[in-house]
Amino acid sequence: MTPLKTASLALLFSVSALAGQDDAAMVRALLPSVRAQEADLSLRPDRATAPFAVPAVEELLRAPLFVPEMAGAEHDTASASLSDALRSAASSAGMTVSVSAPSKVKESNPPASIKDPALRRALKRLAEAAGLAKALLDAASSGLTPEEREQLASTVGAMARSEAPPSPPEAAFALAARFDAAAVAEAAAGLSQAAQAALPELENAAVRGSFKGRIRWKSPAGAVLLSGAGDHLYGEADLEGAAVVIDLGGRSRYTASPAAAGPGEVRLVVDLSPELSVESSLGGVGAGTFGIGLFIAPAGGSKSIHMEDGSLGAGLFGAGGAFVAGPLVANTGRFSMGAAAFGVGAFVLKGDRARLLSDLGSQGYGFSGGGALFALRGDGARVECGLRRPDGREALAFLSLCQGVGYGPRAFAAGGVGTAMVLGSTNSFRAGYMAQGMGYWHALGRMFVRGDANQLQGRRYAQGAGVHTALGLLSIEGRSNRTRVWGVGPAFGWDYGAGWLGVHGDDNEFASEWASARGDVNGHGFVAVVGDRNTLALAGAAAGALRRNAPSYGLAAALGAGNRLKTPDPDPWGAQAGFELDGTLEAPPAVWPEPVRGPFEEADSRRVLKAVLRAEALPARERLAAWLEVLADAGLESRVPLTLAERVLSDREEAPVLLPVLVTPERFDELVWARLLLSGGGRRGGRAAAAEASAAKGERRVVLAGLLSVFGSDAAEAARGLLMDPDWRVRRAAAHSMGRLLSRETGEEPGRLTLLAAAEQSCGKAPEEPLFAAFGAQSLGAYLQVLSVDPGLPRSALVSVFQAAQGQVLDRLPPGHGAARAFAAALAERGPESCAAYARSRAAGEALIAAAAESARGLLSDREPEVVQAAVTALAQMGRAEDARVLAGELGHPSSLVREAAAAGLGRMGAAGADAVREALASPSAAVRRLGALSAAQSSDAAVADSISAAFKDPDSSVRAAAVAGLFVMQEPLKPRRTAFLEQLKALAAGDDDAGVRAAAERAVAVFGGS
Repeated sequence: MTPLKTASLALLFSVSALAGQDDAAMVRALLPSVRAQEADLSLRPDRATAPFAVPAVEELLRAPLFVPEMAGAEHDTASASLSDALRSAASSAGMTVSVSAPSKVKESNPPASIKDPALRRALKRLAEAAGLAKALLDAASSGLTPEEREQLASTVGAMARSEAPPSPPEAAFALAARFDAAAVAEAAAGLSQAAQAALPELENAAVRGSFKGRIRWKSPAGAVLLSGAGDHLYGEADLEGAAVVIDLGGRSRYTASPAAAGPGEVRLVVDLSPELSVESSLGGVGAGTFGIGLFIAPAGGSKSIHMEDGSLGAGLFGAGGAFVAGPLVANTGRFSMGAAAFGVGAFVLKGDRARLLSDLGSQGYGFSGGGALFALRGDGARVECGLRRPDGREALAFLSLCQGVGYGPRAFAAGGVGTAMVLGSTNSFRAGYMAQGMGYWHALGRMFVRGDANQLQGRRYAQGAGVHTALGLLSIEGRSNRTRVWGVGPAFGWDYGAGWLGVHGDDNEFASEWASARGDVNGHGFVAVVGDRNTLALAGAAAGALRRNAPSYGLAAALGAGNRLKTPDPDPWGAQAGFELDGTLEAPPAVWPEPVRGPFEEADSRRVLKAVLRAEALPARERLAAWLEVLADAGLESRVPLTLAERVLSDREEAPVLLPVLVTPERFDELVWARLLLSGGGRRGGRAAAAEASAAKGERRVVLAGLLSVFGSDAAEAARGLLMDPDWRVRRAAAHSMGRLLSRETGEEPGRLTLLAAAEQSCGKAPEEPLFAAFGAQSLGAYLQVLSVDPGLPRSALVSVFQAAQGQVLDRLPPGHGAARAFAAALAERGPESCAAYARSRAAGEALIAAAAESARGLLSDREPEVVQAAVTALAQMGRAEDARVLAGELGHPSSLVREAAAAGLGRMGAAGADAVREALASPSAAVRRLGALSAAQSSDAAVADSISAAFKDPDSSVRAAAVAGLFVMQEPLKPRRTAFLEQLKALAAGDDDAGVRAAAERAVAVFGGS
């Protein structure tokens, strides 16, 4: 990393731990095993614009191996006091103060009736600190009118709570840039520091009994309320307008929200009562919305807090902080217990046997512009979060966003930084989806556990998962800790995300049922274990993937004795070292709570139906825009969105022309639906999309260039016209679109021209079973796209194929799926004119290939590896034999992105790449021979795939290892041929001089059916 980058990370994470550096070094040592260098791991956050991104998080996305170093000594200091927690949360989100604090504030002397000099001094300092915080708060939001503040609070607040916003969010997020969250964070940290400094004098005054009764007086920041030792009840009238509330002990009961700050308000409550309860139908208890609310209850003793949303350290365009010494029983709603959006939120709990429950978006949840921290110092806690709101993705899904989550509304704005810290033993944490050290969309989520015999359970996207250009970390130090995940974690990186699991200690156990400790769809998963006898029953660990023709890596390393890992399949993009492999390891049984779905489904149904009915009277463009919004945000309602999609597909005239106009990169979920529906748009949709792409600028041009891939040959020519765009992202998207539209690929997922040829041959004929093998595995959009080539096709045919997908509208469908059969049935009903249309479309595509390939070859000298990779992929898809040696020349490219794409592309060219693959296998360079083995393994041609046999006898062990791993990624139709290599594999397992090759071959023999 450059010194500048290192400095920016130091600002974010303060101290770098040697343990974190060791974790990075252990993983770094595995990179040669997957033919990569550290620079190849960059997740390129500049691929998309992300307003409100945290600069240091963006740097980590470029260098994800540095993620563990953020742990440092921060967990020891951040939870020591509320002031430290607020400063840590603010700095994690990149907040630096840009407003100067006033040099003086008005004096605030307590009434003369307070005789104790030390108590008077403490009260005076607290009132003046509140005045200083008020001045900073006023400056932070001075550029916003009251109406604008209300708009921000309602719109962003709804999104932070995972609700549909009351109005389109574009205007609100534009206003958010005018709020100075850093100044508010600094004000809150300063006020909490003043309270911390005053605590000894307040405690001494309580012991001396130097004040009795209750007194209230005015200060520049608001009223100051002092209660002497004794039992006190605080209602709404008592707390109204009180900037500072001090209770010197006894028993306290609050029936209104203490330290709940609205716009322009500063609220500080310091309550020394060992017994304390708060019950209110509202949120609060150390919460600020365009205000600063701090609640400090430092005396050990029984505490009970029951509140709604926005409680216990919640900052929404403000700062919220709570420090409580327990034991504590707390039940809060959403956006609580350390939650922040365009602000800072921190909740520190010190004490044993806590019982904490929160609905959603809590316990260290950083939404856009927010830094949030949840810290527990104690033993025996039972903490649950996010086990109330069902999620529509599967039967046992709950949406959580809890326990160290950074989240941004993709692709609208970057997420914040959410941190959960646990310093203690025998604690239990449970959550559902998106939890326990998880980041989503240019965000960072992290969970630190320091202690013994703690238990963590999360359902999915949990425990060190980075999803959609984000980072997640689960860091554990201690003994006998246990974690359990259903899938997509721990240490899972998905779609330009990176996930980390760092373990330091002995006898810890980690378990998941699928998709863990791996990378996929351009993401990376990293595991580093230092200690003895740790057990990782992680299904799918130490594996990567090559999707979108780009490599994802899964790397796991251990240092110590007796560390066991569930035996992974050999993988070309995955590696492990230092573990004892054990194929018998399985995730132990877990109890997963079942959602109560009925009320939520009914609420979503009413909301969706209301939106649809409102849209019915609108003009076509506005109506279609409203429908897209419903499709993207239907929640648990599934019937209405599918019906809307069918209505759009039934529209031959307006929808294909209007949908490209409505495409916007900020509304990603709407874009996904628009892409699918435009697959049925035919030539009208293609022309409209090409016109929009030509006129668009910036990121919208990028999106539209990629959208061209769902149309026909005319769109391929339009994509070719964008290959010289000055924006590398447009060039990359256009090259990918051109390749997809002109793809002749065969194998498990035939390309568009191959599918068109199959449609042409089966047109007007009753479908026969072998036809479905020719179709291969396809997306629903591919079937709609081919059918739309026929201008006379009744729209009902598109709807029938859509319905046959049975809700799997965004998935890749296996051969013979119901949608494939509906596609074949629609073809069977077409007459000669339709059949001729399929033939003309295929011929038009074939006629474009020569010029398109020439243009793609021109991109091979592009300065951006991402563009070169797209060009290599396109050349491979077009499948010209004369381009095979051009691709072979890229096997030595400096970027693994290009090298791996070239290797896969040569294989997927089938017979056209055969000579180049065999030459690569015979190269004098072992690095090229490794890639040649992977080319053969990924080939769609049986003879080319069989040529991998030569690599099993290669003198270089890394080539032999690549060949064995390659058998595990063969294309589905050719996998039965793997048994032909059993004798060679048995020989390698029995006598290879490399232990890694022997182990991989032994695993291959077991998987492929050898005795």
